[in-house]
Amino acid sequence: MLKTDQPTHLHAASRTTYLVLLAFAGLLVTLLVLTSYTFLQARQVQLSHDAFVVLALQELDLIDDLQANDDAVHKAVLLHLTTDSESEKTSYERHIRSTQAQNTAITSRLMAMIESEERRLILRKFEQEAAAHDTLITHLLQLSRSGNTAEALAFNRTVITPEYLQHQNHLKELSRSVRQATRQSSQQASLSIASFTNNHKFILAILVMVSLVALYLLRNVIQRLRRDYKLLNAEMKRGQELQQALLHSQVQYKMLFDLNPMPMWVYDRLTMQFLDVNQATLQEYGYSREEFLTLNIFDIRPEEDVPVLKSRLEQVDKLQSQQSRVRHKRRDGSTFVAEIISHAMPLVGETMPRLVVAMNVDERLQMLEKLQTSEKQLREISSSIPGAVFQMEMKSQSDYTFTFVSDGIRDLFQISPEEVYKSSAALYRHIEPEDVAQVRQAISDSYLNLSPLVAHFRIRQLQEGKWKWVQTHGLPTWKDTGHVIWNGTIIDITDQIIAQDKLMASEANLRALLDSSPQAIYLLDGSMHIMMCNAVAKKDVHNLLIAELKPGMNFLDFVCAEKAQLFREQHMRAMQGETILYEDGHGDYWHEIALRPVLGSDNRVLAVALSVHNISERKLALETIKRNEEQLARAQQLAQLGNWEIDMEHDLVSWSDSVYDIYGVSRMSFIPSQLNFIHFVPEDERQGILEAIKEASEKKSILSLEHTIVRPDGSKRTVYEIGEPEYDDQGRLVRFHGSVQDITDRKRTEQEALRTKNLLQSTLENIPEMIFSADTAFNMLYVSPQCRELTGYTEEEFTGQTGLWYRTIHPDDSQYVAQHILPALLKGKRQHYEVRIQTKDGQCKWLMLRVSPRKDENGMVYRIDGSASDMTSYKEAQQKRDELTDQLLKQNQNLQQFAYIVSHNLRAPIANILGLTTIYNKHKPDSPTNPRVVENMFKSAKLLDATIRDLNDLLTIRSELNNVREEIKLEEVFDEVYDSLPTEWLGEHTTIERDFEEAPAVIGVRSYVHSIMHNLITNALKYRSPDRNLHLRLKTFTIPNYICLSVSDNGLGIDLSKEKEKVFGLYKRFHSHGEGRGLGLHLVKTQAELLGGKVEVDSQVNVGTTFNIYFRHTL
Repeated sequence: MLKTDQPTHLHAASRTTYLVLLAFAGLLVTLLVLTSYTFLQARQVQLSHDAFVVLALQELDLIDDLQANDDAVHKAVLLHLTTDSESEKTSYERHIRSTQAQNTAITSRLMAMIESEERRLILRKFEQEAAAHDTLITHLLQLSRSGNTAEALAFNRTVITPEYLQHQNHLKELSRSVRQATRQSSQQASLSIASFTNNHKFILAILVMVSLVALYLLRNVIQRLRRDYKLLNAEMKRGQELQQALLHSQVQYKMLFDLNPMPMWVYDRLTMQFLDVNQATLQEYGYSREEFLTLNIFDIRPEEDVPVLKSRLEQVDKLQSQQSRVRHKRRDGSTFVAEIISHAMPLVGETMPRLVVAMNVDERLQMLEKLQTSEKQLREISSSIPGAVFQMEMKSQSDYTFTFVSDGIRDLFQISPEEVYKSSAALYRHIEPEDVAQVRQAISDSYLNLSPLVAHFRIRQLQEGKWKWVQTHGLPTWKDTGHVIWNGTIIDITDQIIAQDKLMASEANLRALLDSSPQAIYLLDGSMHIMMCNAVAKKDVHNLLIAELKPGMNFLDFVCAEKAQLFREQHMRAMQGETILYEDGHGDYWHEIALRPVLGSDNRVLAVALSVHNISERKLALETIKRNEEQLARAQQLAQLGNWEIDMEHDLVSWSDSVYDIYGVSRMSFIPSQLNFIHFVPEDERQGILEAIKEASEKKSILSLEHTIVRPDGSKRTVYEIGEPEYDDQGRLVRFHGSVQDITDRKRTEQEALRTKNLLQSTLENIPEMIFSADTAFNMLYVSPQCRELTGYTEEEFTGQTGLWYRTIHPDDSQYVAQHILPALLKGKRQHYEVRIQTKDGQCKWLMLRVSPRKDENGMVYRIDGSASDMTSYKEAQQKRDELTDQLLKQNQNLQQFAYIVSHNLRAPIANILGLTTIYNKHKPDSPTNPRVVENMFKSAKLLDATIRDLNDLLTIRSELNNVREEIKLEEVFDEVYDSLPTEWLGEHTTIERDFEEAPAVIGVRSYVHSIMHNLITNALKYRSPDRNLHLRLKTFTIPNYICLSVSDNGLGIDLSKEKEKVFGLYKRFHSHGEGRGLGLHLVKTQAELLGGKVEVDSQVNVGTTFNIYFRHTL
């Protein structure tokens, strides 16, 4: 029965299913068509709206750029007016011109983008006014450049600032117009979207009807499926059989899991608990199976790695396979690095199992670390070898590559090893083109013959503009693959090549030196044959013997027969290492002959150098010397200088005539001797003279000493003795010869000079000023010891370190010294100025310098002398005096204000009360006038109380000056002030902007800064213009030594031409409407000045007001 009905039943079910699918397909097609139509319409509206919004945003960005550039120009103008530096003025002018050019370009772009005629009109008006504004700024900069600061500030306040505000208003109007157009476009888009919503309602109604039809068809399908249930039971029996087979397969896979030698486990991805684990894991981690299955995956990780693991598990896909390298922890606490591979498994009930394989890679990492260490050591060894180390492999005669090149290749070829690995031709680009063929041939020969690779060639040094010689040397090795590998070095041999060139040049110079010598020089071998001779020798032989001298000839052929035997003996003695000198000749013709041995490196005599020098002229000169000796004796007498000689063998002393005069004795009556000489010396000096003579004799040194003599007439003289010992061939002292000079007058002069010097040095050391002398580059030649006390540097540091004195000058004063003081000194003008220095330990001191230049005979300054005195204490006292003066002035002003309040604000209510008490009818308390009197007395009392409260507030402010000063974030203060403002003051007609980016914080008392900002903001809100929306802007910027907080509004403004002197006065009000006591601006000025700053105001009636509060950088 089942076999007969089953095909028919399945066929009917298939047909029903086909009908259902067909119905749902029709439903889907209908849905897609309707949805696509509405989507395309919505997409078209969206694209149109998006394009409009993008264009509007671009226009707004350009408008914001114009506003920012206007602000930058306005700020640069203010900085230009406040600075005195010409370089900074030039920098600001360049910045202004650049910003104006940017504004012109932005205006052109904006004009091309704007389509609305209304906005184009506004932009044209802005463009015209911008051109006029740029001209006015140029005029203002000219005024600032010319030094008319007051006029420039007035011009900026009355002309430039109103123009700047007018520009801002035009840009704001243009921005509002763009925003209004954007809102209109958004409204149109909203209407279109509402229309699409209605269309979708209609579509949904159609879909509901179609769904009802689909439900009817689905009911028929369910009935058909019930009939198919029996067929499914049969299929389930078959599935159970398949499940049994699957279980058998799972048992096999379980055995594969348990017996796998690699650690493996399964854990639940949801609970992180371990579900199963194999034996290899238990052995690796040291747990039992029961212990391991109680753990989770966080328990086998070090505690410091758990947060990272949790973060990673939250980020990765739960179904993807993962691979990573992490640390795992064993049961005993030891850790190892494991390489993890995990795979997601099919869901089992509510668990999400995941298979993990963990391989211990500790040993592999250790091996890698050892390999890296070995590679690093190899590279260090190769880098320590001079030049470069390389390994080159050649597969064929023209195919070779470098497998290794050390970093030394950078210094030789100026290329990196990576470039060589990429292409071996990179080396040839640096080789001298003429040497390339030689290098290639050397490589080819070494490859063919397996001979060492040796090549010398030049490489270009492009940066240095010269050549460098290098030598490459490599040993080839033949591999079984047919390749040849060279291991070798490339070494810089430039110095060797230069040394060879120098050696060749030295040989040429030696030859030139021999030829230029006036002596005839011969080099003779052991048999007296000529090995070499110079040009003078050849010329003498040719002139005297009419013969041509050539190497190899016997020198005895040119010696006369009677002197040949003597010459042989002398030559033999010279070959034995003895130097022989003698003179030979007769009449007016004499020669000096010298035979000197030529020694080798082992001190062995190789040859004999014979020199023959014509001394005929010298002989004549000796005669002339004899004639001049008499003149010398006369000169010695005039110079009080004489010479003496002691014959040590015969104990004879000889004096020149001048020595007799020095000792005050007569040649006729006095016989000089060592004993007689010593009698002239005082007894306390005799021992020293004898020891000096003995020391000079033993050490063979020059005798030099000063001593006193007593003449026969009793007068004392100071003499200077200098002598030289003379020894014979056996080294015995044979004579002493020297000279003596009477230096009594010189010693007297030196003593006077020394006393003067000591007196001057004592004076310099005891005066409190530092005395110095320097060259024209201000390098110290002399500095007195006071430099240590004043600067902390020693005299040696000043004289030994070039430019040290100039480096000690404070950076703020060094430019003035370099531009004004030093040029004036070099022109020869004396200078007297004060300067700050930084001592060695970083202190700042004030010095008073008095400097005078010294000129030579040509009027040029060659030295600068001066003194420096410490005036730091004076400067500190002067600063304190100035501060006290400022405080006294401020206190006097405050006292005047206080007296004003007491005399006016307190006096008036008190006078009113006193006057009203006289009117009060004490006899008739029910008098109708008494209530009015009491009411007026109450008003006067309230006024008196308000005045006393104001005085109390002022005194409280001054007492808070001692509060702790701190860094105050202006954004935090603004938030506090904004939160305290009444909500009725804020709304859609009020715009408050702030920009504290350039200077986000100031140093001061927090309550002061809060009060300043609160008073300025509340004043702007109180005195807003009823004709326009309030635009309040707070901005900070920096100028030298100050941080400025600028608060600008477009309110009612103040007529400064009338009220300028009263703006910050007590109880001064300039507008009758609204609450106020006229105390806020006075508090702003008082608090700013107590913080060391100042306040400026710029205002125009019906335009707006700008307050600039200047806080010092550091207080």
